[in-house]
Amino acid sequence: ATVQQRTLELNRLYDALARDIERRKQLEDELRTRASTDALTGLANRAFILPYAEKRLEQARRAGSGFGLMLFDLDGFKAVNDTHGHAAGDEVLCVVAQRARQVCRGSDVVARLGGDEFLLAFEGAGSVDDALALARRLLASFDEPVPWGGLRLKLGSSIGMALYPAHAGRLDDLLAAADSAM
Repeated sequence: ATVQQRTLELNRLYDALARDIERRKQLEDELRTRASTDALTGLANRAFILPYAEKRLEQARRAGSGFGLMLFDLDGFKAVNDTHGHAAGDEVLCVVAQRARQVCRGSDVVARLGGDEFLLAFEGAGSVDDALALARRLLASFDEPVPWGGLRLKLGSSIGMALYPAHAGRLDDLLAAADSAM
């Protein structure tokens, strides 16, 4: 009877320990996600995208393939925040993030760098024409007004792009070239 009682106690302790371990794993996953994801838009954040882009650039260098970056921001975003409030600005950012995800391929990574500035890292940039076609699709998706409180908020967007190896060989130089192009 004592052995049976101790076995039951050990089983209860084992189950409790298993639940604690599972909760800890979930918390670790949540912390990892929070550390690499923009809380508002759900996109990758600056802390994630820069090391990611560096790795992808190195892979493109080794494989002899293309890699590209696009920086984009929203023209008139400050006016939306100033006129309609931060809730409207937040909605605009979320809609832009969603539209960018829809336009991009699954292998492309879109990140919010901060404010209304975004970065798109894309592999396999076969030509400038391919990258320009992607930029045009992004611009077209951003040209669509964003609904807000019965209004249709119209913003523009500026995009700058840089391709490896055509425009630069290092990430900092690619970012600078894309920023200059924007």
